[in-house]
Amino acid sequence: MITSRRLRAAAALPCVAAAVAAGAGTDTAQAAQGRAVCVSRATLYETPNGIPVGEVTRDDRVIPLRWASGRVWVRVRTTFGPRGWMRARHLC
Repeated sequence: MITSRRLRAAAALPCVAAAVAAGAGTDTAQAAQGRAVCVSRATLYETPNGIPVGEVTRDDRVIPLRWASGRVWVRVRTTFGPRGWMRARHLC
């Protein structure tokens, strides 16, 4: 036997799922945009002040993943694939 409580819970489930999906879409859209690089060339490093692993140029988009203490360095993923650390001051 289905109680009215179970019926209300079952009816609310699609609404909750739609709200979660709508909220996730905006975060995903913002993350996909990323932030622009403001300098003509910025080097990506394996670790802060470590071995260079790549380079990004002005107006390339990067997605910040993690900030190092003091917010001097930021770990980023480029929109074209590579990941690395770069100086935070190089972001717009």
